[in-house]
Formats: sequence, C-alpha cells, structure tokens
Amino acid sequence: MKYTKKILEYITQNKSTEKWFIPQCWLPTGMHAEKGMRSCEVQVEKSNFYIHFLQEIITLDDQKQYSLEDNKIENASIYSLLVRSYTAWDHEEKDVINPGTFLKTICRLKSLKDMGIDILYLLPPFYSSVLHKKGALGSPYAIKDFYNLDPMMHDSAVGGYNKDKLNNEFSAFVECAHALGMKVMVDFAFRTVARDSVLLYNHPEWFYWIKKEYEAGFTPPPVTHLPQSSPINEKNIKALYASDAMPAYLSWFTINPKDVDEKKWDMLKNRAFDTGENLLTLVEEEMGLTTAPGFPDVLNDPQPPWTDVTYLRYFNDEHTNVSGIPEDQPPYILQDTAKLSVNPGKDKNDELWKLVEEIIPYYVKQFSIDGARVDMGHALPIELNQRIVECAKASNPRFLLWSEELKMDKAAESQQAGYHFISGEVWGIYKQFDSKKLNKLLINQKLMDCALPIAASLETPDTPRAALVHGRNIDKLIQLMWLNAFLPNAVPFINAGQELVAIQPMNLGLDNTEEGRFVLEEDDPMYGKLAFFDYYRLHWNEYNKQIVDTFREIARVRNRYSAYIAKSQNYTAPGIKCSNLWTIVPYINENQGIILIINRSDKKMKIKRSKLLKSTQISRINILYNSRNTIVQEKDIILSAHGTLVANIEI
Repeated sequence: MKYTKKILEYITQNKSTEKWFIPQCWLPTGMHAEKGMRSCEVQVEKSNFYIHFLQEIITLDDQKQYSLEDNKIENASIYSLLVRSYTAWDHEEKDVINPGTFLKTICRLKSLKDMGIDILYLLPPFYSSVLHKKGALGSPYAIKDFYNLDPMMHDSAVGGYNKDKLNNEFSAFVECAHALGMKVMVDFAFRTVARDSVLLYNHPEWFYWIKKEYEAGFTPPPVTHLPQSSPINEKNIKALYASDAMPAYLSWFTINPKDVDEKKWDMLKNRAFDTGENLLTLVEEEMGLTTAPGFPDVLNDPQPPWTDVTYLRYFNDEHTNVSGIPEDQPPYILQDTAKLSVNPGKDKNDELWKLVEEIIPYYVKQFSIDGARVDMGHALPIELNQRIVECAKASNPRFLLWSEELKMDKAAESQQAGYHFISGEVWGIYKQFDSKKLNKLLINQKLMDCALPIAASLETPDTPRAALVHGRNIDKLIQLMWLNAFLPNAVPFINAGQELVAIQPMNLGLDNTEEGRFVLEEDDPMYGKLAFFDYYRLHWNEYNKQIVDTFREIARVRNRYSAYIAKSQNYTAPGIKCSNLWTIVPYINENQGIILIINRSDKKMKIKRSKLLKSTQISRINILYNSRNTIVQEKDIILSAHGTLVANIEI
C-alpha cells in the first residue's frame, strides 16, 4: 500500500491538534470526541481521525483478510457516490460546506464494506468546468480535462495542493478499497465535454460552433406533430429536417474560430496561456463565437438545453441520410448527429477517436481502477464504443464494463460490444410497489431473457429518491431493499444517501421536474440544492440504524447463498400467481434453495406450502430473516401485514 503508507507517514509527521466537527456516525469506536455544534455531530482531532482509519486498513491489508474476485458481478453489490458531496460537511463553521475528499471517503470504506458493498462506483472525479456552470459548483459531467482529477477532492491534511498529491490521494483510495476487497469503477462521459474543454486549444475543429448572439435561445427545432421525447429514426429525421425552423437554426452555426481568423485565434490562445484567462471567454468576447450547448438526442425533449456541455465532433462530415442542406453549411449538431450509433458519418475523426480510446487505459495503468461505466456509450458510434471496450480490456482482461443502456431489449447490443451489465430501469417499476401489477412488471420473462444483468436500483443519482417516492415508509423501504437484492439476473445498486433515508435528489435528469428540487423544509440549509451542481452535504444526522442493519443482513444472506442467487437459471417462477399484493422470489438448485416472500398489503396473508412452488413440495423451511413475526406452520405460512420472510428451503 505504497500511497496509503505515504499519506499516513505525512500526516503522522505533520500531526496537528486541529479540531473539526464530523457527523457522529463517522466516529470510530473508542476514539475520544467532544460535543459538536449540533446533537448529530462530535468534535475530534483531524489528524487522529485520519491516522486511525489509515492504520486500520493497512493492518487489514497486511493480514490479507479480504481478496478481490475476478470480473464476475453476479454476487456483487454496487454503491454509487459523488466524492465531493458524499463526505462533505461543515467541519469548521456551521453551514459553510467543506467538500468531500478522497481521504475523507477512505474513512467511510470500512462502513460500506460492512454494508456488503463489493463495488464502489464513482461519479466523474475529473477536473470539471465552472464556465456556463449550473449552480455554485457546476456539473461533474462538464468535464474540462480527462487527464486531471478535480482539485476539490484534495485534502489539506496532505499539505498544499498540487497534481501529484491529488493523484496520490486517489491512488490511496483505490489501494484502500482493494485492501477491503472492493473494486473501484469510474464513470466516463465521452459524448460531451465542457464547453471550454482543454481540447479547444489545439483542436477547435473538434467542436460545433455558433454565433454568440444565438446562445441564449439555442434549442433544436421543434417538430410540432410529434410527441415529446420522440426517438431518432428515419421517419422522424425527415420530419425534423422539414421543420419550418430548420433554416434559421442552421444559420446559427459557423466554422470554428481558427478557420474564421487564424491570426486572431493564435493571439487569443497565446494570451490565454500567458494570463490564465479562459480561452472560450476570450473567443466569445473578441470574436462573437461560442461552442454550441448540448441537448438530448430525442425530438421535442422537455428538458432545457445542457448549457454547460457541448458535443464532440466525431466525424469530419455529417451523415448523408438527409437532403436539402446547403453545400456551404458549417458543421452543425442536431439530434441525429448526436445519436451516432444510429447515424454515423463516413469520415472519422481518427485523432479524436484515438484520444478517447486511451483514456480508460490511462486510469487503469495510473490508478489501478477496476471498471468503468460509459455514459451514453450506446449513443456513440458503434465502432468507437467497441474500441473503447477493447482497449479497456486490453489494459486489464478482468476490467468490468457497465453500459448506460436503460432498455432491456437493447442489452444484446451492449453484450456484443463487450459490456458486462446494463443500467436497466427497475427504479421506475418500483413506483408500482403498492399495485397488483408489480410482479408482472418486475419479475417477468423480459428480465430473465435480458442478455446482460441489470443494475437493480430503488433510485439512481439522476432520479427522485426512493424514500420520497415511498413516503419515507421504513417498512416499505426495507421490503424494497430485500426484493431489490434478490431480483434474478440483476446486480443490486445502492445510491449514496439511501442509508440516511434521503429525500433530496442529486439531479433532476430522469422522471423529475424543477419542483423536484424543493422537497426539504425551507429552513434546511440544503433546501433547493442539488449535489450535481451545488455545495451539498448529506443529512448524516438522519443516519438510520434500521436501514443500515438491513443492508448488513441482506449482505449476510446473499453471501451465504451466493451459489443460488448468482445463477439466474436457479430462479424458479412461482406456481401461485402473484396477482395480489405479495411477491415470491425463489431460487432452487436440485432439492435445496432459498426463497423470499413479501406481503405488500396491510392484511395478513396465508400461503399453503403445498402450492408454493409449481409441482414442488417444500419439506423444510429454515428462517433466515423474518420481519413482523411471520408464522411458519406445518402446512401454511402466515405472513403478517407488510411482513417479509427469507428462508432456506428443502424440497
């Protein structure tokens, strides 16, 4: 643990008596603490806090208590976090947020391991832009430089900031995760970048440019006779180009500023380099040009434009499936040219492709990361998507790859590209938890036939929080946690904050509106703030022991019966139609297995054991988990209202 020991040595040698406030639930057993500003926190010596956790993990690594598995995800559980918000807290002054750091997050790893986490999934940790930002901080997806980490994630306990120190902190984070037997996956977004990406300096031609005067009203032309969020296909593309607004829209675009005036471009570039001024800002002010804001690749999308990011130009030509475009038309971006898996060009931008292919291998070699989620990879050119995967696997044959594909019927394409699992969208189905339709919607042949496992989630960083959707009903949330953990052909996914019963979303990207950001009390310091864009801290004061204990119990059961759960072919469709408000999830291998039974109603339910599984008699039931005192009799199982039973069974 080269980097972890290096950081520990620095903190120990430069040990100070500086004190800071931390959430009480972060405090390790046996560490001295004083009262904090609020009842939910304590005050500790910062150096001692870090030294404790670093020494503990180094000791665990020396004892080889944990080991990393190969790139099999069948038994894994994923925990998603945005470092800068996950361990953010007002350590020094009330309501003045200190962002999360890699070092602080190391101190949470043991707790996550105890919750059964096998894979840590980091939202983009890269240096992001603050130009045209949304909120106080800007989005982590507005990536300005793929080869630099976000300086915000540096911890002052390691001394003053420089790039090497920050790299060492990330390396230590990965080392510590590995020491605890956890893998680290990183989210990469390649389709778009920050509008003032560092790539502008040498390659302005890799971007789409518009006249600055049209930036404020920039949006793709509407297609009035089509519904919202209509997909890109041949028929809809023709309708798009026939839009009355198309000629005006195309007139907003211009050639890149270097080709407009190379002498002036060089002058502005040199000035930016010498003075530290933002190059795009100079181009906007001196030449009246700017990079085109991004937008979704569907027609009539209700979202406003993505003003902080812009599309990369992966082809030197636009696709040739349309007619009527003027011969002198500057490069333009529309939904069809954004959906390059459907409408690629012919003249590849080879230099850009090569640069993108080499990014993940750099992070494998430099930091030993174990996997990647490729944001909107299914919308990239098919060939490029495959090359990204091939290069990642060449750097590490056990590298895990996650495709942000929501549709299960599209999973075969991700499988063909070389991915190991997809996102899916079961979080949306769980909204029907109180409906008789749930079982049909959730556990069906479509899920079983899905070419790749899905990431089973009650919520994601982009969706409303599960606790909000389900009214902060702890019993219901616990039932959902068990169900989510036993879905066939799925990998359980936990979003940071679920253990706190968080209701404030991180982003409004999916199934939400602008009103969705205002779900906290108005006097809450985090009211209206989003972790994707603002200084934000989780409500660690609402740490819920019952939820955390349930995650631990789920992990214990899943680990004990991993041989059954890991193989979706062991899942046996229940013989009783689950049309009422209860759900059965059984796994059987020969004459033994495990079964989950959930009563989702507010009334007792009686299930005859002889009818529990089709053509099968259960001879023995050994209870593993039982909520609300479910009764198992010789012939019947009586589930209390909102009861959950997990049992080992013998046939």
